[in-house]
Amino acid sequence: MSIECDTRFFGVIRPPPESLEERGKRLKSEPEPEPEPKPKRKPEPKPLPVWETKAIEDLKLSDFSMYDDDIKPFMFMCVNFTYRNKAQIKKDMEIEAAIADYKHRSRNLSVFDAIPPPKIAQDGYRCWTAVPLPIT
Repeated sequence: MSIECDTRFFGVIRPPPESLEERGKRLKSEPEPEPEPKPKRKPEPKPLPVWETKAIEDLKLSDFSMYDDDIKPFMFMCVNFTYRNKAQIKKDMEIEAAIADYKHRSRNLSVFDAIPPPKIAQDGYRCWTAVPLPIT
C-alpha cells in the first residue's frame, strides 16, 4: 500500500500527484488564466439630513418630519422645541406606566420588602437611589 499524499511537515498535506501532472501538460508559453478582477463599487454615502446642515437657531419641527414613522425612537431637544417621533412617544408612555406601577406596588412597603424598579426605566432614564440587591 502506498500513501497518496506526501508530507514534508506534520499536518501539511500535498495534493496528489495526478493534479501536478495535469499542470505539467499545459504549455509553458501559455499563460495561466487569471480571474477577472471585479470592479469595486464604493457604497454611496448617505446624504446628510436637512437638520444637520442648518444652524440650531434656524431649525423647525418640520425639519424632523422624516423621522415620524421610523421604528427607532428618536428625540431631539433644543432651546426652542423638543421633537419626539411616534416610537419615542410610545416608549416614554411605557416608561411612565412602568414607573407608576412600581410606585403603586411599592407603596407602604418596608425597606426589607423592597421590589426592584422596572427594567425599562433603568436604561439611562432614572437614577434609582436605593435598588435592592438580589438574594442569591
